[in-house]
Amino acid sequence: MIEMKAGDKWKDDPDINRAAVIHRQYIHAMDAIANMINTPDPLLPDAANRKRLEDAGQKAMSRLAKMSDGVLNDLKKRIDGLGDQADERLGLKGDNPQAGEIRAVLRGMDNKAKREAFKEAVKNGDSELIGAVLSASNPLLLGVNSNQMKQWRDQAESELLPDLVQFRDAAEYTVDLLQDSFTAAVNLVDNVAGTREEVRADQAQIDAARKAESALSEALGG
Repeated sequence: MIEMKAGDKWKDDPDINRAAVIHRQYIHAMDAIANMINTPDPLLPDAANRKRLEDAGQKAMSRLAKMSDGVLNDLKKRIDGLGDQADERLGLKGDNPQAGEIRAVLRGMDNKAKREAFKEAVKNGDSELIGAVLSASNPLLLGVNSNQMKQWRDQAESELLPDLVQFRDAAEYTVDLLQDSFTAAVNLVDNVAGTREEVRADQAQIDAARKAESALSEALGG
């Protein structure tokens, strides 16, 4: 799933690949836990089987969580850095002495004319007009609202930076998928362990059994 979302451009990206491997391990772990649930040890009572499953599940989730943390942090850092990369490639970081004049001209146009002018600038790769629009500190400088500014930003990135847009979409999808997989796995393990009352009852039985074993050992002088 992750590789399909990443597409040909990013399917071999190291972080994307790491995440895909971990996601497959989540799936295999959950399948294995489900199989353990369906095949309890017939020699053990219910409480012991639940404890066995809980311990195995928590161990697996702890290992997968540690593996996930690294790639999640790396992907989130890269997502956060995409804004600066996009600004650089869209011409927002360089000098643009005509920016104020361009904004004033656009401000005097009606909304339809503004949209057409920006669409044409994107089509022609006009970095001066694009930069003047997207670097505006306030939408009022262009006579528009924040929604229109976002639409222009999305339009420019989609047309001019498709590779960055695809990576951002794939990375955000991957982060959400790994986090959702962890939550689903934890819920599965929690369901295996039972309710708080069942966990306390199981632990009480285990403590009683150990106490009985200890009493036998003491009776034999051990």
